[in-house]
Amino acid sequence: MSRDPVTRGALALVMHGVPFDVAFALDPAEMLAWTVIIGEANGGRFDWDAMTWRHDD
Repeated sequence: MSRDPVTRGALALVMHGVPFDVAFALDPAEMLAWTVIIGEANGGRFDWDAMTWRHDD
């Protein structure tokens, strides 16, 4: 269970203030969208073509 991407994604959202019941009710596409929105608000950059976070130096 610790490597399950859905559980990990939901817990990451909870760590950023999303209520537990809301985070665990999201489907995988919504969870990705919320994660990207929060990550970009915190200064990250998501590469939609590669479906990964960019690490520009």
